[in-house]
Amino acid sequence: MKLKYLIIVLLLGTFGVQGVTPTGEFRPGSYLFDQVIIRGTTNVNQFQLSYRENHFTSLPETNRFLNENLKISIPANEIEAESKVMLDDFLELINASHYPTINISISHQITGELLNRSNLRHNIRVTMNGITNTYTCTSEIEKTAADQWYLNGKMNVLLTDFGIEPPKKFLGIVKVRDEVFISFKILFSTEKK
Repeated sequence: MKLKYLIIVLLLGTFGVQGVTPTGEFRPGSYLFDQVIIRGTTNVNQFQLSYRENHFTSLPETNRFLNENLKISIPANEIEAESKVMLDDFLELINASHYPTINISISHQITGELLNRSNLRHNIRVTMNGITNTYTCTSEIEKTAADQWYLNGKMNVLLTDFGIEPPKKFLGIVKVRDEVFISFKILFSTEKK
């Protein structure tokens, strides 16, 4: 019986716990964009659009992952809004009939920092209306379970950065402001899902 436990301990010591290197560096096996929220305002009210993924994306093996970014393609037709009119206006605004996805890409380098920090500054690329822009974002890191971490980030973007003129409705009485706020929540797991 003691030999059995000794073999298990040796195997764990040799190969490490899945997702954590012998030096304690976090190696995620998968990630999930748990939530993406786009908030904006008009001179009259506010609006909010949201998207949630329902599946984890497995990450490539460590040596191939060094040049990969975390990516999400948000199908415009899967975005949710408080009202259908608001959603239809947004889809028209981002030219969804020609560019049916919003793409977000985050540098792979953030994964090595998840265990060591409570917040992190990193780059994020957003593609909307066929135009890609890079922003610097500060995100908070929150451990939620023994093998899971959340990366919570927020950033401000201008619609005009994407070639979108903020619309006016009702003969110019209602005006959408140029600045919109994007927040996201990414769940990392050491397990391959």
